[in-house]
Amino acid sequence: MNKLYEIFPKVFTVSKPSRITIRPRQSRKPFGNNQVIQVKIHSMENHADQTELLCKPDRQGALHIKTTLKNKGEYRLELRSKLKNKRPLGVLRIFAADKKHARLRPYRGDLHIHTTYSDGKSSPIEMAIIAREKGLDYAAITDHCAYAPSLEAIKQAGKAGLNMLLLPGEEVGMQNWHILSINASEAVMNHFSFVKSVYEPVYQKALSKLRKRKLLPGVSLESYAHIITTVERIKKLGGVSCINHPYWVFHDRYHLPTPLFKQILHDNLTDCVEVLVSDIRTEDQMLTV
Repeated sequence: MNKLYEIFPKVFTVSKPSRITIRPRQSRKPFGNNQVIQVKIHSMENHADQTELLCKPDRQGALHIKTTLKNKGEYRLELRSKLKNKRPLGVLRIFAADKKHARLRPYRGDLHIHTTYSDGKSSPIEMAIIAREKGLDYAAITDHCAYAPSLEAIKQAGKAGLNMLLLPGEEVGMQNWHILSINASEAVMNHFSFVKSVYEPVYQKALSKLRKRKLLPGVSLESYAHIITTVERIKKLGGVSCINHPYWVFHDRYHLPTPLFKQILHDNLTDCVEVLVSDIRTEDQMLTV
């Protein structure tokens, strides 16, 4: 999200003449009526696809740009004043897609947020406010083995009138794997920790089934049975499961053993996979699935 300007729409039909509208946010003064704005548009993938336009804002301070995005994918828009051209006024992002997908409305969110209840540095409501300030439409507080912080954020955000969707969640994990539970009706880890009668039968059943299967080389039966049990519990509670940071480097190796990850993908076990994780202790890591 750009804190200075908003752009609409954000997704366009590729190869179709389109109209882009850019408005300053309330916290910023509008463009001057006579100010000429230079708009540079270029594809992030096709270096030859770039356009440069000059336009003036309307009476309400909005810019209206007519252009055609020729390639699918992400585009970067850079705004510069012809009067003060040293630094960009703002940088925005839009996307071009085929006709079918361009009709869909894009939402931005973060389902993996920690607070002071685990290894974060801010409270649940502070993290929710930060998420909204960054332009996210939805978020979930997912502390390690803690469901209550997400409910606390939801409750306090409601009192504060925070206009965003907050989902309950937690990060369930054992020694070499972590799974997000999103929008489940209650805590998952509480059952694992305190109600063995709930967990053990499901685990033993999963383990028994795995012993009859031919798994990928290197897959630990016990670890995979725990993962299956966790995912089944999340589903029973009406939640969505997401395997976390498969390529996160922990103690100089991937935290999630690659054979386990490949087996999860092969079996289509979890509802989703975390594909981008930022870790200041190592480096940004991205996985394309």
